[in-house]
Amino acid sequence: MYKECVVCGKRFQGRGKTCSEACSLEFKKQQSKRYREEHKAERAAYFRKRNQEHYGKAKIVTKSKGKDPDWIQKYTKADRLTQISMLAIALTDCGIALMTYGKLSMLWGTEQYERYEQYVFKAKRKEYESNNTSKKNSIKSKNRPKDI
Repeated sequence: MYKECVVCGKRFQGRGKTCSEACSLEFKKQQSKRYREEHKAERAAYFRKRNQEHYGKAKIVTKSKGKDPDWIQKYTKADRLTQISMLAIALTDCGIALMTYGKLSMLWGTEQYERYEQYVFKAKRKEYESNNTSKKNSIKSKNRPKDI
């Protein structure tokens, strides 16, 4: 009994849907592609859940010191990917190091990454404290009684 190959259309004798190994590989690629397209939403949800369970939130070495700036609070509540992108931007903004997301992603979980976190946290706290003290000084100067 002759069959027609589902990939190239040749007539062949044997078992299966394809005439050769090459057509078999091509058929497998087509089937995989069609499956991924049909189940795109399900696969995205599965991988999102799996990544959150696997990576979770990054371990923050630097402890919170009283009232932290908004940036540090957002950073500690964010997931791993958001933390890496926030840290990359902050390192560049603070002038500590020019880092890309890819480089930091490779360093994630290492001592170097934790040092970068500490440097940025220290810079953000210093910036926050200098902003607060300048506001306090300006308020004090306004409330000071005038000399007669």
